[in-house]
Amino acid sequence: MSRKSKQDKLKKSPLKKIIVSKLFLSPISYSIFNSLFDYEKVFIKWFFYKLYNPIAGEISNRIQGDSLIDVGCGEGFLLFEICKRNKEIQLTGVDISRSMIKKARKRAKKLGYKNVSFFVNKPDK
Repeated sequence: MSRKSKQDKLKKSPLKKIIVSKLFLSPISYSIFNSLFDYEKVFIKWFFYKLYNPIAGEISNRIQGDSLIDVGCGEGFLLFEICKRNKEIQLTGVDISRSMIKKARKRAKKLGYKNVSFFVNKPDK
């Protein structure tokens, strides 16, 4: 692979460009790292875990009812964190993005959560 094509590859992802330029000096290191570790995906999951973990704990400690709705749930990260702590609550996620809801449903199925449901809905409906 030529140096120019490697540079073009880096331009496609700003996060890759930052991480590679800070952590790795050689293209070989980058190539190995890139093939072994999907760091964009892992970084996003880590970020949301750090963000939602304390919030989910606080909500789980305070909630007294039997259901909770998350409007603008995205991929459902917050609901999954709450579900880990309280499997008795019926959790519902609503988002306008069909692709986000599809990802959330897929993850809920993979994790085996029966008390979580997701719906696509626009705020004006």
